Amino acid sequence: MKNRSKFATLLVVVLTMAAILAFSRVETNAQSCELMVGGYFDPDSGQATVTNMPATELLTETSAYAISKKSGQRYSSVLTNRYRNFGDIPSGNYKVYISRPGYKTTIYSIDLDCEDASERGMTESIRMWKGNSRQIVDNSDKPGSVKEMRLERLTRLGVSDSDSGARIASPAESSAAAPRSSGNPKTVSGGVLNGKAISLPTPSYPPAALAVRAAGSVSVQVLVGEDGNVISAHAVSGHPLLRSASEAAAREARFAPTLLDGTPVKVSGVITYNFVP
Repeated sequence: MKNRSKFATLLVVVLTMAAILAFSRVETNAQSCELMVGGYFDPDSGQATVTNMPATELLTETSAYAISKKSGQRYSSVLTNRYRNFGDIPSGNYKVYISRPGYKTTIYSIDLDCEDASERGMTESIRMWKGNSRQIVDNSDKPGSVKEMRLERLTRLGVSDSDSGARIASPAESSAAAPRSSGNPKTVSGGVLNGKAISLPTPSYPPAALAVRAAGSVSVQVLVGEDGNVISAHAVSGHPLLRSASEAAAREARFAPTLLDGTPVKVSGVITYNFVP
């Protein structure tokens, strides 16, 4: 009986390791590489162009995300020396949204070819225009031509993290005192929410993930209710062994209520966790 139990335990371990190795092979064959983008301002240029330039010439305080034109999957970024770093993402065509307070949101189409990319991947600098982040310069369809449009103040779930016109309630305000809209509550997009949380618990490091030294960033798509509590959390990228812990931590995050014209609204966004063994 003991031998049978030991055999069953060994079989589970072998199958788990086989699944991890299979996942690693799939990720390797996906031809992923690093994508980094930055924003720059050139008052003398009339074109929405992409170029390479030193990080010291890039704008600070930018935010960016990318959407795969093929799958529709959204990829968040982290700040690395004034560049927005998306980490290793699969080859393909992406719409990159980059914004900054005091500048219009620019959409640019980038073809990420990991076979032709350098060892590090691709690094691009995207031209930006001064203005309101609720305005968009859309250059994703015909590179070289500039099309401007006003961004809707209310956005659909996960579509845009640019300025929606919503604001975070001050400590003196309470969601209970604010008037509530009739019908279904509206939802605005908040982009990357890490820096906006009033409580952001650290996820536990799963023993199985630690045993195989699983590491890297995990992005969790969350929906925050009108009271600032997380309603739902779903990992959209990252190592499979790290996703459950990230989702559990994201559900415990807390935010101040977000008000739109004095009315509490739901907020969609992304919380990113970085695991280092």
